[in-house]
Amino acid sequence: MLRLHRHLFAVLGLALVLGGCATNPGRDSKAENYSELYDGEMKVAHEARQYETTSEEAIANGDRALAEGNTDRAMYEYVQALQISGGDAAVLNKIGGIHTRQGNLVLAARAYALSLKLEAENPAALEGVGLLFLRQRRYEDARRHLTVALEKDPLRWQSLNGLGMLADLDGNHAQAAVYYRQALATPPEAEQQPDNAVVLNNLGYSLYLSGDWQGALSYFHEALNYDPDFERVWQNMGLVYTRKGQYERALDAFRRVMDKPEAYNNVGFVCMIDQNYDDAAHFFQKAIKLSPTYYVKAHENLNRVNRLRGKDG
Repeated sequence: MLRLHRHLFAVLGLALVLGGCATNPGRDSKAENYSELYDGEMKVAHEARQYETTSEEAIANGDRALAEGNTDRAMYEYVQALQISGGDAAVLNKIGGIHTRQGNLVLAARAYALSLKLEAENPAALEGVGLLFLRQRRYEDARRHLTVALEKDPLRWQSLNGLGMLADLDGNHAQAAVYYRQALATPPEAEQQPDNAVVLNNLGYSLYLSGDWQGALSYFHEALNYDPDFERVWQNMGLVYTRKGQYERALDAFRRVMDKPEAYNNVGFVCMIDQNYDDAAHFFQKAIKLSPTYYVKAHENLNRVNRLRGKDG
């Protein structure tokens, strides 16, 4: 089924973990068992060089492994650095980022909580926690953390992008566009450069929500210049082209990321939402003809649209 909203997130059970982000000066950071943050294959630990090293060397080894795409080895090296140093907020933020990208969000939250315990106003950790809260739909908590992260470091593009998403959820699309454009304008000296495809897609979707469909398409096309295989962009383009009545272009966009029956079904679904019931029925019938034996969803949608236009299914 077509996902009509760019900014919907799964609810995750992280509240208890994230609730522990406040500092606790009475606890000795050297007593932490940082090995709990490693969830890679155990053979990586056995293959790693077993000799005494400095935390700086372990971090360098981790950075090198991460650049090579070996996240398990990078994680192992970063944990080794923490065990040697007794705690390092920057290293914990690296681990939090890896876990976030891999979808290990409980471990990501734990890493950021430990980072904030060492440095209560660390902008990277505040941003990481804010983005996790955003995934939880704890929007006010997310807004608070991302805002403070930006106060500490105005060049954090992910905080700007997250605040843009929150503004869109509030229906304040003009403010959302301001945040997205600020994220795109991140200067070279920033700690991280923006993922332009992601931000351009969000900016395009924000314009779509505000009713500027043509403007939205221009940003979707620009996003594809950075990432031609970005599925959400193609889906959003299919959505806009369908609403503009440009069905062949809509089908072409959807076909980039799904099979033909699903593409027809998605065009039909958008038409049904827009109360274009005859067009919706046409596309559902096309989906069924292409895949009569297993495309149950198109049958269900056709029956629904027939009820809506007062015909028998």
